[in-house]
Amino acid sequence: MGVAEGLALVFMVTFVPIFMTMPAVSVNAADTLGWLATLVHGIVSMLAFAILCYVFTHVEGDLYEVCEILLGRMGAWIISLYFCVAFFANYVVILRQFAENTLLTALPQADFAVIISAYAIAAGILVYLGIEGMSRASFLILPFAVSALLAVLLLLVPFYNWYHLFPLQGNGIMRTLTYGASVAGLNIGVFGLAVIAKSFQNRKTVKDCSLYGLGLSTGLRGFSVFVYILTFGLPVAKEKMLPFFEMARLVYLSRYLQRIEALFILLWVIIGVLGAAFSLYFGLFLITRVFRLPTFRPLIPSISIMLAMLSINESGKIDNCKIAILQSCILGNYHLGMTGALALQLFIDILIANFCDRLLDLQILVLPKCYLWLGYHNSLKNQRLVFLQCHHFNLRSGYRINVLLLQRLGISRAGHNFKSLI
Repeated sequence: MGVAEGLALVFMVTFVPIFMTMPAVSVNAADTLGWLATLVHGIVSMLAFAILCYVFTHVEGDLYEVCEILLGRMGAWIISLYFCVAFFANYVVILRQFAENTLLTALPQADFAVIISAYAIAAGILVYLGIEGMSRASFLILPFAVSALLAVLLLLVPFYNWYHLFPLQGNGIMRTLTYGASVAGLNIGVFGLAVIAKSFQNRKTVKDCSLYGLGLSTGLRGFSVFVYILTFGLPVAKEKMLPFFEMARLVYLSRYLQRIEALFILLWVIIGVLGAAFSLYFGLFLITRVFRLPTFRPLIPSISIMLAMLSINESGKIDNCKIAILQSCILGNYHLGMTGALALQLFIDILIANFCDRLLDLQILVLPKCYLWLGYHNSLKNQRLVFLQCHHFNLRSGYRINVLLLQRLGISRAGHNFKSLI
């Protein structure tokens, strides 16, 4: 895939929260600076993924392969299973909230289980068609979606009240920045690029897709929350269940063209189904990588049914607001911490490997947890490694460092060769 498909993928999977209750949650947390909190958690996600992109420039492969090289097989299993659970949780939250929204806006008499089933079936069909088909469909929808969103926000200019932005500091700038950074895990979809990194043309394509896709999504979400505050004011903005739907209801073109929000119901349903399908695909793909399965297509019906049943709960016990708060706490806070720790761990490993690479001319190379003796055979044609003897105080740490060193020396299948030598 290229930049266009990847950009549309990231946009669809990260723009979904704007159609749910998250804008109202941001306003409740940051008051008049809710738009700034939205921008902050997008920027923090960009920085976290930029660290992963730096790792990918030094180690080829997708997320599972990179973790297997740097953290060992057990570390790769733990990280992959965590991301699998996180993507499935995001899929369940999207199904539940969009089903609730459908009941509130379009089909109030419909059965809740039927709506959940319809969304799950649609997402399963898209996943069965493959990642390229979903990405290209997203790219076709992207211009119309962005144009329609901007049209709604600009048509609300007569309702803007600039006094709604006061007090300008909201709950405090530092508190807003802290909140925005703490819920950066809501942009979990951008890390799907790392999961399917081998599906793209090269590593620069992955970097460009994350930068442009998440940048466009973050900018539009921030502008939407800004217009939302301008239009409704702080007291009303904190109480809305469907902020974007309420903004679309205010648009008035003429007495013969009214209630254009009905058109936007179709738009956010399409974006929601695509976002759910991407999350389901990433989770299933990680399962195939961990358990070394040839394909995940036989798993689509069973996993979809299990997750759909998990998302079905009695509406009286868990409402939409509680789900939004749960989403911000679990996917926002905990996923941010786990992703940040993973990115820093991989980044430190790469720095150590780069430092060791600069010392390869030495006959004795001393590391914190391993000693490595290297000998070279000098010839007129080339310089090749002819002797390697290793003694470890920590086999796992030394193994992941020296695999990188051997790869730098051009030895094929460095991990297997090194393992046989020790």
